[in-house]
Amino acid sequence: MFDFSGFPRLETERLTLRRIVADDVPTFSLQLSNPSVMRYLLDFDQMLDSNGHATPLLQWAASIFRDHMGVAWSIERRADQALIGSMGFGEWNRQHQWAEVGYFFGESYWGQGYASEALTALCEFGFGEGGLRRIEASVLDGNAASVRVLEKNNFIAEGRQHQKVLLAKQPIDLLLFGRVTE
Repeated sequence: MFDFSGFPRLETERLTLRRIVADDVPTFSLQLSNPSVMRYLLDFDQMLDSNGHATPLLQWAASIFRDHMGVAWSIERRADQALIGSMGFGEWNRQHQWAEVGYFFGESYWGQGYASEALTALCEFGFGEGGLRRIEASVLDGNAASVRVLEKNNFIAEGRQHQKVLLAKQPIDLLLFGRVTE
């Protein structure tokens, strides 16, 4: 089981998943200030400070890792080291061996298979070295692209929580997905 003693660096054919560092803040600030990116992100408005900087995201990522509560990665495209987004286990329950995955990508990187590729790496890590038996995700109703990413990675739709959250002060359903170790 993963013991949080060292930060896990993951690599795929096109991507490197690494620790979030201070140099990532300007790019994440731009990505998270884009209304199209924020449209389906729940609570990510808290990842920007009053000046629109993503410093709270950096602090959150460091704290969840330090406290053994999760792991959040920056995702770089290997060809040019472009910072394209972030993905991670925002909640990691070591006792019951499950984690919840979440992610966002800059709009210019959508539709190129990066999210599916990164999620494949996270699942391999989670079910392997991570010692997880379950990975789950919550998706805001209407986010068809995120549903496709999860389904490509063998996540199963497990339910719908009606009017679970407020988005722009409007109630919206939350779709639940899960994948268990094979």
